[in-house]
Amino acid sequence: DMMQFELIRMGSLSLNGAEATFTKTNITVGIHVRQSFEGLLSAIKRNYADKRYPVQTQQALVFKIRQAESYCSTHKNYDSFNRLYFITHYIKPVYKYFVQLHHSDLFPYTPVNYAIDLKSDKVFERGFFNLNYFSVQAVDTNGNELQAELGNFLFFDPILSGNNQRACASCHKPDMAFSDGLQKGRGFINDSSLTRNTPSLLNTIFQKHFFYDGRARQLEQQANDVLHNQREMNSSIDEMIAKLNQSEEYKHLFKKCYEGTVDTVISYYGILKAIAEYEKTLISMNSRFDKYIKGDYKQLNAREINGYTIFSGKALCGSCHFFPLFNSLVPPVYNDTEYEVIGVPVHSGSKTIDKDEGRMVVSKSYIHQYAFKSPTVRNIALTAPYMHNGIYKELDDVIKFYNDGGGQGLGINIPHQTLPFDSLQLNKNEISDLKAFMLSLTDTTGLTGKPARLPKFNDEKLNRRKIGGTY
Repeated sequence: DMMQFELIRMGSLSLNGAEATFTKTNITVGIHVRQSFEGLLSAIKRNYADKRYPVQTQQALVFKIRQAESYCSTHKNYDSFNRLYFITHYIKPVYKYFVQLHHSDLFPYTPVNYAIDLKSDKVFERGFFNLNYFSVQAVDTNGNELQAELGNFLFFDPILSGNNQRACASCHKPDMAFSDGLQKGRGFINDSSLTRNTPSLLNTIFQKHFFYDGRARQLEQQANDVLHNQREMNSSIDEMIAKLNQSEEYKHLFKKCYEGTVDTVISYYGILKAIAEYEKTLISMNSRFDKYIKGDYKQLNAREINGYTIFSGKALCGSCHFFPLFNSLVPPVYNDTEYEVIGVPVHSGSKTIDKDEGRMVVSKSYIHQYAFKSPTVRNIALTAPYMHNGIYKELDDVIKFYNDGGGQGLGINIPHQTLPFDSLQLNKNEISDLKAFMLSLTDTTGLTGKPARLPKFNDEKLNRRKIGGTY
């Protein structure tokens, strides 16, 4: 377990600027780690000398470890180190051999609900994550697929709103990676705005905190906050349940989804659970970048590969957007969320910080003033405008903001900014390559569909409601 976790840490943190950011000794440290692997493996083998030991697997593993060490010894420049080549040609093969060794009867798996599936050799791929780790443990897990189907209806059904005109999909549009393309979310009262930009829901399952300030700890809680919010859906528990009970089809769906549980009638928990189960299906890990990670090396060109080197090295993006999810959930244990103070101004070109104090409203700690959860970089091509207040319309504007040193670089006084204060000194070619890499993370495969229809009601007026809402 320990050595598999260490490989994940190396690929996700050490090679991505989250460790030794200024000393840049990551490559040297990596050599020492691999030497430690070999020593540990040798000691383990001696302990099992009298038993049936997978000698050939260990020999192949040690040989690959030595190859990795040799590669690092001849490529010591941290800024130019080809991370993608090393991850695909060394870390992934070494990890695969560890899994084969771990499968031996000599080494039973630790019975812990880890965020990663240690039995899978698909490291850094979709099958690498243990979805059960990110879910609420409940007695109704056997009906999750049916609940997701019900949640799909509820997500696109404006019946949950106070005026039967707004749905979850009103602000989370499938063709925009489940964001909305607006600077700030549209309010319940038409022509009004919410206080923050609408984030993508793709890969939302891979989080431990929700909203920019992290105030919700579960998807169900996130949905609850939205449904109750007068500025968003403006509804109530009693009103939602009363309306859904006017539909024989919805009553049948709830009974079928929660069959075998204590309560199969329409309930508020059932609504939240179904929406959450649907959102958990919105997994986007089939981009060109992901295909490259799987071994299809024709998917990325030289500029995009170099762009990832810049992203995880000189530009320091990888120190907050952790590979392979590229969000703020910290590997390799994935139980902690990072919040960053980057000094976003009130509007583009301003030298005044936005008044939204972010995480501090939740934590009540000054260190979190103006701190926000780093959103995923995946599907960034589809989720403009950017930042929690949506002030940057173009990805080039975002890159410039970081390259100039964040808020402090603009002249805003933020003593606890978590970005470097001076320029990253990226040249035009580096900026172009960095952007090219980020665009390679686009993937909405199979995730843009809407229900063909909504469940029927006895009231013909309700049957005229629009899939996805009207605004």
